[in-house]
Amino acid sequence: MNIKMNRRQLFKNTAAVVTVSTLGSTSLKAICANTNKAKNVIFFYVPLGAPHGKWVPSMSNGEVELNECTQPYESVKQRCVFFDNMKTRGGQWRDLDGVRVGRRTRKSLIEIFAEKNTGHYPMNFLPITSGSGISYQVNRVSFHSNPWSTYDHLKEITAAPYIELLEKNMQHSLALIEQTTGLDKDEITRYQDKLKQKVSELNTKDGEMLAIPQRRGIETYAQRTDYQIINAVSAIKSNKTSVVHFVTGETNNQPLIDGLGDYHTIIHSGGREYILQRAAFDQKVADLIKLLEDTNDDSGEPLIDSTLVVLYSNEGDAEPHDNRESPYMLAGGSFLNGGQINSSDNQDEFLDTIIALMDSSYPYSSDNGPLLDIIA
Repeated sequence: MNIKMNRRQLFKNTAAVVTVSTLGSTSLKAICANTNKAKNVIFFYVPLGAPHGKWVPSMSNGEVELNECTQPYESVKQRCVFFDNMKTRGGQWRDLDGVRVGRRTRKSLIEIFAEKNTGHYPMNFLPITSGSGISYQVNRVSFHSNPWSTYDHLKEITAAPYIELLEKNMQHSLALIEQTTGLDKDEITRYQDKLKQKVSELNTKDGEMLAIPQRRGIETYAQRTDYQIINAVSAIKSNKTSVVHFVTGETNNQPLIDGLGDYHTIIHSGGREYILQRAAFDQKVADLIKLLEDTNDDSGEPLIDSTLVVLYSNEGDAEPHDNRESPYMLAGGSFLNGGQINSSDNQDEFLDTIIALMDSSYPYSSDNGPLLDIIA
């Protein structure tokens, strides 16, 4: 089982010419700077955690050994990092406490990446759910609950307004160069070059969207989930966004398998019905990873090579309502050292790892920074 690396271990293993006491977040970011980065991120939320001992895989002879709940990941487990000791800070998921960035801010990672997502269209990020026809809000952002309206929404997004905004920014920066003395002109020139590159990228043809089946009567919750997964991948493939937040269901009661009871009730028993339902949720996450593997970006590379998948929940075991062993997982391409189990219990380190993998300039929340053994 892999052990997380703290600053002292980092100093020892990198032979850094600094003292441990002075090795801060900036230095950690510098060390991470040469790694591969994810360009996109899909947050996938499944409510109510998991009963202790039911979800977390184990290690056997250096390999991840999956259980009945996590068996759906068998074909993609080498892309996955499972966490066996993660403690979530809990709270209602509507406030996104499950992905809250530590003590330094009240913003969630999703908000941070949405704000940082200036290289894409004005929608910033795609919030979707597979809930049965119920629209709701998280942090004043309405989620798209209907797969067909989500698809239509994506089709309507164009680059024209953003190109116009970028061109105005370029004109403004030119005016600054002409009117201001003592300004760092090299920095403004670099900014201009970056904006020109964005305009060039946006002027290229939008990537093709993935089709979803036409609506035929009343689809099941499982079918709606499948279609929203297609929409999530389609949004990234077609360059409409680079940040997706997928929430499974409006309530905690909706099952993916009919006839086994509602999800909220069976999770308290942790019995056979729960295992089957939880495995069905994890099958959807595995399907998402597989679809990212099978779908290429504009350059012909699989989307999984540029996309980070973050599985998270709002608590650990829903029976005692504790925060231990929350079902957390990261999955992705060459930027991630998959096929392992990590024993960190520090949610801030988990969040900082996402920040490092996404090449965000946002400050780290934990003292140790990211989990370096996860970053390829």
